[in-house]
Formats: sequence, C-alpha cells, structure tokens
Amino acid sequence: MRSVLPAAALVVLGLAAPAFADDCAAIVSASIKQSNTPYSGNMTITQAGGQPMQGKTVYMLTKLYTQVNGKWSVMPINSQQLAQQIQASMKNGSMSCKKAGQESVGGEAATIYTAHDAQQDGSSVDTKSWISNSRNLPLKSEAHINTNPGSQAISMTFNYSNVTAPAGVK
Repeated sequence: MRSVLPAAALVVLGLAAPAFADDCAAIVSASIKQSNTPYSGNMTITQAGGQPMQGKTVYMLTKLYTQVNGKWSVMPINSQQLAQQIQASMKNGSMSCKKAGQESVGGEAATIYTAHDAQQDGSSVDTKSWISNSRNLPLKSEAHINTNPGSQAISMTFNYSNVTAPAGVK
C-alpha cells in the first residue's frame, strides 16, 4: 500500500506528465494551471496482478488529501514550488508527447495527449491526458507506471467545482 501513494501523488499532481516538446507544452501548461487550482478527483489504482483499488483525492493548494480503500492520508504541498518543479522538468527532455485526438469528458470538449517518459533507471511512465479545451485543465488522466519488478496503472477524473477538504482529516 505504501508504494501506491507516492506514485499516485505524482500522477495526481501532474508530475508524471511535464517535459519539453511541442505537444508537451500543452500538458505542462495544464499541469501548471492545475497546481494553482483546487480540485477533487476519483481514482482507480491497479497494481500488476492485483485487484483495482478505488480512491479519492482532494488538492487544496497547501495540502493533498488522498483516500485509498477508505483510509485518508494528507501530504503538505507548496503550490508555488510544485509549479516551479513542473517548469524545471520541461528542461530534462526525456519525454515525448503527442496530440491524440478530441473527446468529450463529462460533456466538456477536451484534447487528448499521450506522453512517454523513460527514466534512467529503466522505468517508464506512459500517460494519456484529456485537457479541457475551454479551461486548460486536466479532466481525466490514465498513467501506466512500469518499474522493475512491477507496474501499476492509475486512472483519474478531476472536478474543479465546490472543492472542500475532507471533514476531520488533518
């Protein structure tokens, strides 16, 4: 369970997506905007060979709340530092991105982008992101994180309306 939360946090915060390339610029722009926008989301995390786990996330600019299998955890976040990390990651050049079409998510028009990031340790992250055409915010993402010896998939949908921290979670 512990190995799931850090990877989920990276995907939730958009850190699995940023890089430098023409199509990557759209992903970076949406990730930076998301780092300055409170949101909630639903996620499904599936470890290789395991059963899917359902979860929720709430991002409040200074804290990231994550719930997996009914248990909430909280992590302090600095939204300015997060935006700086996203911008700095543009310069590493290890990712390739591609526009992959148009689709509606929850009735909202979105452009789909795919990204592949190969790490020096042999691991990789493949991400598919649906970015709102009107708001430039991620509406949905699917990430496949491949590490040795395993892998996991994280699927998320995002909501930006009426976002509040979960009651009683500190």
